[in-house]
Amino acid sequence: MFHQRILSICVLLLMAVLANAQQNHFRHFSLEEGLPQSQVFDVLHDSRGFIWAGTRGGGLARFDGKNFKTYQTKQGLINNFVNCIYEDAKHDIWVGTQSGISVFNGLNFKNYQISKSNEIRIYCFLELDKKMLVGSSNGLYVFENEKFTRINLSSKQDNEYITSLKIGDGSVYVGTNRGLYILNKRILKTERILTVADGLPDDYVQSLCLDSSGIWIGTYGRGIRYFDGQHIVDPQIPLPWDVISYDLMLVGRELWVATQINGIFVYHTTTKQLTQYGSKQGLSNNHVRCLEKDVWGNVWLGTSGGGLNQFTGKQFTHFTVKDGLADNYVYAVLEDFKGSLWIGTGKKGVTQMDSANYVVWGLDSGFANVKIKSLAQSSDSLFWFGSEGQGLAYFDGDTFKWLKVDNGLCGNYIKDIVTLPDGRVFVATLDGGISEISRINGKFEIKNYQYLTHLPTNRIFSLHADANGVVWFGTENKGLGKIEAGKATMVINEASIKYQSIRAIRSLHRQLWIATTDGLYRYESVTKKIQKVADEHLKSTNLYLLEFDKKNNLYVGHERGLEKLRLNETGDVIDGEFFGAAEGFSGIETCQNAAICDAQGNMWFGTINGLTKYNTIEIETNAIRPKVWLDNVDLFYETLVSGKFGFNPVSWNNLTSTPVFPYNQNHLSFSFTGIDLTNPTKLKYQWKLEGFDEDWVKSGIKSDAIYSNIPPGKYVLKYRTISMQGIESQEYSWPFEVKAPFWQTWWFRLLIWVIPILLIAVAIWNYIKNIKRKAAEEREKILVEKELIELEQKALRLQMNPHFLFNALNSIQSLVALNQHEEARTYLQKFAKLMRLTLQNSRVDSIPLSDEILTLKNYMELEQLTKKPAFSFSINVENGLNPDQVYLPPMMLQPFVENAIKHGIADLGNQGLVKLHFSMQGSKLICKISDNGIGRKAAEEKAKQKTKSHESAALQVISDRINILNKEHPGNKLEISDLEMGTEVCLEIATG
Repeated sequence: MFHQRILSICVLLLMAVLANAQQNHFRHFSLEEGLPQSQVFDVLHDSRGFIWAGTRGGGLARFDGKNFKTYQTKQGLINNFVNCIYEDAKHDIWVGTQSGISVFNGLNFKNYQISKSNEIRIYCFLELDKKMLVGSSNGLYVFENEKFTRINLSSKQDNEYITSLKIGDGSVYVGTNRGLYILNKRILKTERILTVADGLPDDYVQSLCLDSSGIWIGTYGRGIRYFDGQHIVDPQIPLPWDVISYDLMLVGRELWVATQINGIFVYHTTTKQLTQYGSKQGLSNNHVRCLEKDVWGNVWLGTSGGGLNQFTGKQFTHFTVKDGLADNYVYAVLEDFKGSLWIGTGKKGVTQMDSANYVVWGLDSGFANVKIKSLAQSSDSLFWFGSEGQGLAYFDGDTFKWLKVDNGLCGNYIKDIVTLPDGRVFVATLDGGISEISRINGKFEIKNYQYLTHLPTNRIFSLHADANGVVWFGTENKGLGKIEAGKATMVINEASIKYQSIRAIRSLHRQLWIATTDGLYRYESVTKKIQKVADEHLKSTNLYLLEFDKKNNLYVGHERGLEKLRLNETGDVIDGEFFGAAEGFSGIETCQNAAICDAQGNMWFGTINGLTKYNTIEIETNAIRPKVWLDNVDLFYETLVSGKFGFNPVSWNNLTSTPVFPYNQNHLSFSFTGIDLTNPTKLKYQWKLEGFDEDWVKSGIKSDAIYSNIPPGKYVLKYRTISMQGIESQEYSWPFEVKAPFWQTWWFRLLIWVIPILLIAVAIWNYIKNIKRKAAEEREKILVEKELIELEQKALRLQMNPHFLFNALNSIQSLVALNQHEEARTYLQKFAKLMRLTLQNSRVDSIPLSDEILTLKNYMELEQLTKKPAFSFSINVENGLNPDQVYLPPMMLQPFVENAIKHGIADLGNQGLVKLHFSMQGSKLICKISDNGIGRKAAEEKAKQKTKSHESAALQVISDRINILNKEHPGNKLEISDLEMGTEVCLEIATG
């Protein structure tokens, strides 16, 4: 067959296995990244996830995958020249230096010296039964109870360097410059010494590495040997004869060897295959001093002068011309029905690649040396190759044939090809539109969709066939269309995608994803809506390719690298992950539509620098939980000081008691450090303050939790981190309490309730008391008023003495009888006026002094009428006293005037005299009524002869009225005094 003939004569068969194409990616960390010094003599991966690097002069550095934190003598380190690092059972870090030991507990350093002369250097540590073995430039020591005790390994103790310490089932292995010492683990006594005489190539043992059957021994310049417990054997590792193995480490079945000038050797103990990594393979320096493996599978290498290196393993596999490709420009990738890969390149056509071989199909092998921009395999097993300018080729397994414009194809510049299950092939061109090719009875029939008749332009950039057999096409600047049932229609106009070119199309469920020169768009086939998405996740919007993996992650390629977008069930972008040169995607710029997901789920991408495989299966299988560390607690933006507010961490921020903060010290900031040494920049943080937050705070990449004005209460801060695979770290917690101010304490709150209740009770009591008092006052007032009314009625009755009335009327009648009509009329008017004034004054509480004087004058004139001979009277008002402006209670004076007339001067006839004198003394009205009568004693003797004393009743009524008046207006006073001739009544009435 022609195919076999071509293979036997023209095919270039490159026997290079895919393993040789593996690009072992190294990340470098040195001074530019924050490492304090470029010579790293030891590396430790601790239980918290950190990488510790011991440098020669730069001190100790802690690395979380993103940032370095340095510890030097300023921070308490005993010496900045570090030889070894070790983590003990308490997770403290032991640092061996040129002059002693520093033990770091996460908070501070505690330093020890074996010798005060500072001449003993520390090279290695090993913890054994709560004791620490210390290997030094002066032999082996045991550190216990804060003391160093030297162990005598042999009789020759001078210049004994201890280079390495390892522990087996019952033995301690001690590497020295005088051979390998095997000690009894229980009593630390030498049981055996292995030297050149026992098969070692040299007595200077530099490094040791235990496995399940024995121990690997690295010498200083004489290669590696293996001790199986009985004998030393030569494993026949093809290393340079003079190799200095500074460190040994087993990773699975691979033995890693750090050398002085040859970089790293990796020896597979089963296959016996040896691989070397040096500066040509990406290592920063060939002088490698130490090795360490982290829990994520990364290998860390400390170099002398090249800083720290991280070997990230097999995330990406990169293939180039060196591995067998025809060209490094990879424009198309296809997996055929048998699982082989076909790669369209810029030169020499197509490269076919299987598990072990590369076959280049070019001019020498019956094809052509043309640029292949697209590849496809139809359901009839034909291979289709789209070229740039040469038309469309198809291959039936034996021969290559061509379809061009002359054969009915719409154009010769092929941009994309898709096939349908029914065998139809659709071809997009840049110069003629779209061709639909059908194979009927062994012959091809071509239907063209072109400008003006079917399409808005002949420049078609991309094609995609969805699950329903609809063929979608993307144009240059004219929008998106589809071919369905033999008809081409435009679905999205050019304005909807800002007149950009559509370079790639992919469908998932009922959504169409569109890569353009202006970003990523999503078209909803149900709602017919299009929107631009994921700009915040993309490093570039100049997109070249799209492809889904088997978990429906969407990969987006552009000129800066590759993006991996995670979608939810509704097609929204959850987050994104970028792969560039730093992440191992060394091809960097991708090519249009050059992407596939193979049958195993791995992703293949064509770039301008070769073909890259993304090993999704290995990445997902080796997923390890990230770690998180509470790095700092700030109180009001200043680091919380140990010993303040009950914050007393003993080590590594472990609390001995719960911190209690005052109510006004309640602004706390927590800084976290997430650790995933494979993908350190892809971590996301979550935290929840129990007692404050109802749910987890999902902050994304933000690693600081800030809580201000925290209310009083007990809290527990819980925190964790999540890797890019969605794997959560262990959940950690940090309890604390904010103390309530006194006004929020239980007793104060009780007082707050009790005091108002008491106040309310007192107020109610006072209110009731006031009501009762007012009621009593009202009752008393009513009683007083009643009593006053009664007294006024009595006074009125006293004033309207029937005898006086009778006598007055009789006197007036006598005047009438004597025909003294004018005088009778006068006295009758006076009598009427007196009656009117008396009745009028009885209706009010107080009257003007002028009314009282008028009443008294009328009364005395009428009394004069009844007395023959008549007495005389006088009324005197002091100057300055206005009778119209001074008020007094009514009917207060008349009884005293009546008493003076009836009992004082009744028998004196016209010699009788009654005087009334009114004056003001302050706010008091002084009323004096005097007579020149017989006096009170004679009047009393005379009164005893009567059955009823009118005078006594009047005095009692007036006295009672004065007592009542004094309750409201104190100062009222009544005094009766005897004169030499007669009696004087002095009545003081308060007017103010």
